[in-house]
Amino acid sequence: MASDADRWEWARELPSDELGFAPFNVMAVFPTLPAAEEAAADLRTAGLGERDVSIRTRTMTDDPGPSRVAPAVEAPATRRDTQVADKILTKVVVLAGVAGAAAALIAFLIALALRMSGTSIAIITVVAAVAGSVLGAAGGGALGSMTEAQKEEGVVLWVRSDRRATAEDAERTLRAHAPLRVDGFDGQGRPIRIG
Repeated sequence: MASDADRWEWARELPSDELGFAPFNVMAVFPTLPAAEEAAADLRTAGLGERDVSIRTRTMTDDPGPSRVAPAVEAPATRRDTQVADKILTKVVVLAGVAGAAAALIAFLIALALRMSGTSIAIITVVAAVAGSVLGAAGGGALGSMTEAQKEEGVVLWVRSDRRATAEDAERTLRAHAPLRVDGFDGQGRPIRIG
């Protein structure tokens, strides 16, 4: 029985042209197509060719589907994952607190207006505060998640260059248009710092 061991190429890097990457790549995410097109026009005016600048839409559905096999090792959360979780948690806590306080105040005033006993007022106020907090937390989670999902969608403007100086100039031009984010990549698609 023949072995395939001689045919395996472990950790072989793919040629950049197979991946579509140049030695230096700058990608900026814009919230709308017109904003990306305006930035692309400035890049072309600065001397970048048509093949060096491309615009692609980006949505949450671009993410790969779930793997059928669980990974052997859990990957740690990225910095972006942590930022998203922090923003959502902040919205959950703030809306839970505001909704709980508002519900408690309204329940207290209604119970007071109905001339209920002190015990009844206290119970109704606490129940309303808990119910308001739960509803506020649910709303904060949904609102925070949708806000962050909208930020992840958008339009990607991709600049390819053989020279670092050109990539640095492109990054400065892109940042002047206030994109949602700007990232740099090498010819293998690995993140690098351009400027």
